[in-house]
Order: sequence, then structure tokens, then C-alpha cells
Amino acid sequence: MDWREISGWQRAKGSIAVGVEPAAIELNMSLRNRIMYLLAALASFAVLSTATTIYVVNLKFSSSVSTLAHAVEGTDDAERLRSETREATLSLKAMLKRKAAPSSDASGGSSVLLDRLQRLSQTLEECGEEELGNDLGFAARKFGESEARFLKALGEGNLELARNELTSEIEDVWSREIVSRLRASERRLREHRIRSVKQMISTAKRVGLITGLIGAIAAVLVIFGAALVRRWLFVPLQGLREATARFGESDFSYRTPVLRDDELGQMATALNKMAESVADAQRRMRESERKHRSLFENLRDAVVIVDESGYVIECHDGDTEVLGSDTDRAVGRHMLDHWPEWRDYSSNWHGVIQNVIADGGRCRINDVAIDTVAGRDDRVFVDLVIYRADYGGEHHAVLVFRDITERHQLETRLRRAETTEAIATLSGGLAHDFNNLLTSAITTLSVMKQRGDLGSNRERVETALRACWQAAGLSRRLLNFASGGQGFPQVIDLQESVELILASFDESFFEGVTVDTRLDSDAFVLIDKDQLTQVLLNLIQNARDAMPNGGKLHLSLEKTRKSNGRDDELSVPHVMFTIRDTGIGMSAETQTHLFEPFYTTKPRDGTHRGRGMGMAGVHAAVVGANGFIEIESAPNEGSTFRVFFPTASGTPEEAETSSVSEGIPSGEGTILVVDDDPMVLPVCLDVLAGWGYSVIAAESVAEGKTKFSDNIRDIQLAILDIRLSDGSGIDLAESLVRLNPKLRVVFITGYTEQSVPEHLRPHVCGMLRKPFQLESLANTLADALA
Repeated sequence: MDWREISGWQRAKGSIAVGVEPAAIELNMSLRNRIMYLLAALASFAVLSTATTIYVVNLKFSSSVSTLAHAVEGTDDAERLRSETREATLSLKAMLKRKAAPSSDASGGSSVLLDRLQRLSQTLEECGEEELGNDLGFAARKFGESEARFLKALGEGNLELARNELTSEIEDVWSREIVSRLRASERRLREHRIRSVKQMISTAKRVGLITGLIGAIAAVLVIFGAALVRRWLFVPLQGLREATARFGESDFSYRTPVLRDDELGQMATALNKMAESVADAQRRMRESERKHRSLFENLRDAVVIVDESGYVIECHDGDTEVLGSDTDRAVGRHMLDHWPEWRDYSSNWHGVIQNVIADGGRCRINDVAIDTVAGRDDRVFVDLVIYRADYGGEHHAVLVFRDITERHQLETRLRRAETTEAIATLSGGLAHDFNNLLTSAITTLSVMKQRGDLGSNRERVETALRACWQAAGLSRRLLNFASGGQGFPQVIDLQESVELILASFDESFFEGVTVDTRLDSDAFVLIDKDQLTQVLLNLIQNARDAMPNGGKLHLSLEKTRKSNGRDDELSVPHVMFTIRDTGIGMSAETQTHLFEPFYTTKPRDGTHRGRGMGMAGVHAAVVGANGFIEIESAPNEGSTFRVFFPTASGTPEEAETSSVSEGIPSGEGTILVVDDDPMVLPVCLDVLAGWGYSVIAAESVAEGKTKFSDNIRDIQLAILDIRLSDGSGIDLAESLVRLNPKLRVVFITGYTEQSVPEHLRPHVCGMLRKPFQLESLANTLADALA
């Protein structure tokens, strides 16, 4: 297996860097050496066995073959030479008988015979018959010499000598000797031929035995070599193949057996390290995937992943429920097929997705209102962010819906609070100036009434006083709205208040409307009486206006337990005032703006009195009493308001009926009066002087300090307006008290009551809200100077 193949397989499995490089493995070549040594041993054995076989064949078999060949040839020559020797002897006899001179042919034939006998003699010597060969050679030579002497004698004509030589030497000695030697040679050569054949057979057997032995040894060596090769090579390679197959199946828990420390062992070790690294990387990847899957599934934001064509790959609704309850069915469908209402949010979804995927940027759409349930006005507001995500080799678009409903509501409340604050600031300033005007008017009218010289104008003065006090009540409500204060809370029987309010309307007000009441008794609440009257009047008036063609009006009081508008185990006793009409109802949009100042659905054409402050005042009064309001309404289905007040302990307070004294008691002493209003200050000076007091007037903090310092021994009491043009009346009081610790202070204010520092309270004898009754001022002064 090549390391580049392993690396390629590794990259194909996910390009996971495992930190194992092929170059990092140092090969000691031991396996290669063993295999080379084994092959060298087998080759050496083959060469040695072949050489041995060839040597044995050449040494034994070739000798036997040569001996056999010589024996066969010699046997044949011996047989022929024996007859030819007899023929040669007979030929010499015939020549002697004819007494013919010897011819050249006869000499040549005799010479050939002798040569053949000499060769046969050599053959015998080569076959190991040296003695017989020598004897045959000697006999042949002697025969030749005798023949030569015969032919010479015959040629000289010496027949007697020729006959004697023929009979005594050639025929009787050498011819018989040669024949006898030839017979012996023939016998001996046959024996040699038999021995050669036997030797050849024996050699063949030995060669076969050696060949078998070599084959057996070769087979043993091959088997042993195959076992070694299997052990050294095939078994480790099989382990490597099994490892690669298991790794190919992503089973990285498998470990390749390391049999020895050679190349394949080191490769197995490297594969095991790679498997460990890949398994560790996969474990980290699975942990990362589980972590990101957990994060994805627990996101508060809604997420939709789509492909380039807009088909949903994956989606998650989070805590928003923006996507609805059937998000599982969305996967595989086109986003606009599953959420067709999204076409209202954008007319070019395809273009937006294509642009995001193409340039890899982000698209953000803020404050998108989404209908969570079809057919309802239950809407949530989201910020939509679209961006590209690449995985699996493909581009996708991710749509993230972030629920900003709470933020949107907070922003709405902030705008409402800012508007309310602006209105409150304006209302506070108007009420302050209005109270100063009313103080001057009420004080003047009260002085005129007490002097009793009005005559026929007395009734007009009393009517004017009543109007001024009604205006003072309106001013007080403006101040309460401006400051968010609770007014003057007292325990009130809500049943009695509702019945009194209903009785105050004339019959024409409810013309065409059926009024149904179900009021529980002992429904006591703690709230300012004027504010409660404002709440009831506004709710009843709005319910009647919502039924221009008549209808049914239901009012009920019941005791219940609530907490922050939700039933739970921490609920506390509440009184619930319910008013339900069958009028035109309200949309969700109207309900979101209902308590905003100056918001109204009534036309401003002069035929209606609505200016958008009624429900804002209702909300401020209820919240100021630690209550809350629930609304149920839909267009053309009427409206239901449930107003919850905490149940008050105790009993309703009796209305205070202070008798108006016929005269104001006179007093004495010096009083410093500091007020920056040019209409209030002269009236106060006139009233106090009429009561017998010495009065020193000042219009600012600086003037008040100066005049107090100049008359510090005479001034016993200071009447101070809390808010002055150049500072605070409370700060002025602290400065004056430091100059005269025995000084008594009475505060007057055109705003709601102000808190006084703890160290200043022993010096404060009262705090009067403008406009105030003369009796209250006189009694306060008398108590302070007593």
C-alpha cells in the first residue's frame, strides 16, 4: 500500500488532518532484507542443486555412456576383424598358391586391417582392458611383420620362405593369436557393455534419487519460504487491508495488529495513529455538532435554511412561534408554499435570496409584523436577517427571525411615556398657573363673602366660588396626571360609586341601550375619589359611544384573586370591575394605542368631545391605585374592559363636612410672605393684614433672605411658595431656619404636595395646596403662632 493512496483516502474521508506524515516514518528495511535473503537462499539452492545434478550426470552417466559406446563399437569390430583376419590369411594362402607377386591392393587391405586392429586395441585400453589391448596390439604388429616378410619373400620369388612364414608364423601363430584375442576382446567388450548398461541404470537411479531429494528439499524450502512470506508479508498486508476496509466503513475504533517492528509493522502503527487521530477528530466533530445542534434547537430566534430556489432545508421555530406549529412539514417544501403569508412581507423573495447567495452579504429588514395565526390579529414583530451559509459544497440562505415584540412594546411604551411626560410637564405648568389664578380669585371672592355687604350679588359670588372650586378639582386632576401621583387615596365602596355614577346620567343618555348590572357588595378599594369618578365616567361614556345604534351594556363587580393580570399561586385579593358593550369593537392596532395621550378614534369635527385624554387618564388613575386593566375586543364584536383594584382593608371614610365659620379669628405677629406670582401676593397681603397680622412681602428667594435678615427679630412665621422664580422655597426655609431656629414655616404650592427634609419637619406647621380656603389658612396660622 502506498502512503499517497492512504493520504488520498484520508482526504476523501473528509480531509481530516491527523498529524501522521509518510516522511515521518523511518524504515529500517528489515523486511526487505529478510525477503531478499530468503530469495537468495532459494536461488543458491537451485543453482547448487542444478550444478550437483549436472556434475553427477557428467561424472557418472557420461563415462558409462562412453564406455558403452566403445564396448558396442569394439564388439562389432571384433566380430568383423575376426572374419577379416581369417579372410586375410586365406588371401595370403591363395596368393602363395598362385605364386603371384603381391599387388598394391593386397598391401593396402592388410594395412587397413592392421589399423583397425590397433584401434580396437586402443578401445580395449579405454574400456580398461589394457593387457588385452596390448596383447592384441602386439599380435597385430607381429602379424603385420610376418605378413610383410611373407609378401617380401613372395615378391622375391622365395616361395619356400614365404610358405614357411605363412604356415609357421602367420597361420599357425599370429592368426590364431589374433583370433583368440579378438574372441576374448569380444567377450570382454560384451561384459563391459553389460556393466555400462547396469552402471547407466544405477546412475539414472542415483540421478532420480538426487533429483527427488533436491525436489523434496526444494518443496520444503518453498513451503518454508511461503510460510515466512505469509508471516512476514501476507498476514500483515491482510491486516492492513482489513484496517483500510474498516476505516473505509468509518469504523475508526478498529486497530491493526502490529506483529513486528518492520516496514509493515510501522505502517500498521501509523494507520493506528491515524485511526486514533481520525476517531478523536470525529469525536470532537460529533461533540461540536451536538453542541451546535443543541444551540440551534435552543435558539430563541426562529431560523429557516433554504437553498437557492427557496426550498426549505431545515427550520427551527425557537421560542417565538413565528413559524407556526407545523415546522416539520416545511422541510422539502418551498418557503412561500408553506408560508404563503410571507408574500406580503416582500414581493421579491427569490431575488433577495439570490443576491445574498451571490455576493455573500447580509440583508436586514427591521420591524416586520408577522401574523402568527392565520385569521387573527395576534402579531409579533421581528427583525429579519438573511445571510449566506456554505456547507455540503452548496450555498444556502439562512433566514433568522428575531422576536422584537417585547422591544417594540417597550419602544411603544417609551414613546407613550415620553408623550405622557411632555403632556405631564405641560399639564403641571398649566395647573400651577391655573392654581395661582384660582387662588387669587377664590381668596378675593371668599373675602367678599365674609364681609357680608354683597346684597343682591351674594348668590353670584357663591356661584363663582363653586365654579372656582370645580375648576380647582380639574386643576388637581391635571396635577395628579402630571405627577403620576395617587391624589388623596381613601377607602371607597366601589358598588356605591358605580350606582351613584349611573344615577347621575339622565334617561336620554342610555336611550336604546339595555343596562345590566351585577354588583357585589363590600367591594372596597383604595383610590382618590376624583380619580375613581374619572375612571367610571370615561369607561361608561366610551361604552355608550361605541353603541350609536343601541345595544347592551353590562356592568359587574366581583371579588377575585389576581397577580399582575395572571392567575397564579401568588395571587392576591382584587376587586374586578367589568364593563362590556356590544358596540363596534376595536382592532389590535387601536388597542395598542388606546392609553396614549391624544389618541382617539373619534372625529374632531366639533360634534364629539373626545380629545384623546380620557383613557390616558383612566390608565394613569388605575395604575396609580396599583391596579391594571385587561381588554378583550375585536371589530364588530364589542369590547370588554376588566379593571382590577387591590382589595382595600377597612371601611369607607365618611365625607368630611367642615362647617364654615362665620368669621375669621384675628391674630397678631409678623409674617414673611414670599411668592413670585403678582396676583397671589397682593391678595395674601390684603387678607393677612385684614386679620391683624403684620406682613412683610417678598417676590424671590434673594429678596426673602434680605428682608428676613433685616427683620429677623420681628418675623415669627414665614409663608413660602415652594417653587419660586430663582430657587426653591424649601431651600429658602432651610436658610431662614439656620438664621432663626425658632422660626415656623407654612408652605403653599400650586403643585402636588412636596416632600420636606426630615430635619426641617419640626419647623413646618402646614402645607397648603393652591387654591386653599381662608379658614384653612387662618387655622394653620393660629396653630403655628399659638
